[in-house]
Amino acid sequence: MALRLISLIATVSLLALGGCAPQATSTTGSVGAVAGMAAPNAAPTPESRFKHLAWNAAWAEVCGFTIDYPKLKASYLAYEAASGTPSSDMDRLGGSLDKARSIILRAVGSRADQCDESRLERLRATMARYVAKDFSPGEAV
Repeated sequence: MALRLISLIATVSLLALGGCAPQATSTTGSVGAVAGMAAPNAAPTPESRFKHLAWNAAWAEVCGFTIDYPKLKASYLAYEAASGTPSSDMDRLGGSLDKARSIILRAVGSRADQCDESRLERLRATMARYVAKDFSPGEAV
């Protein structure tokens, strides 16, 4: 478990550091990159789902979407439980989601200039999936 947490922290830290690098004003919309770094892996695992959720929710907040984060988190954890994720992993997933979202928000919080119409459309579609309780990895915006 400690190794997984270290791996998560390293992954999220790399995402956070990417937000500090100089970059052009455009983004790579197809992969949701910040500073040339690819968005989280799309493998359908609890880890990939919470990484995508943290990434997309952070960007949605930066781009001005109103999010009821506690409700979104509860919905995600219910999705994981229904998907067969062991109950012993639920607290870890919830804590990891919170940490990842916090780190990503710090990294991209000043990037509202990258909330162009293309990103907003992708965010609308992604957030609509989350409201419909579909947390499959999909596209990281």
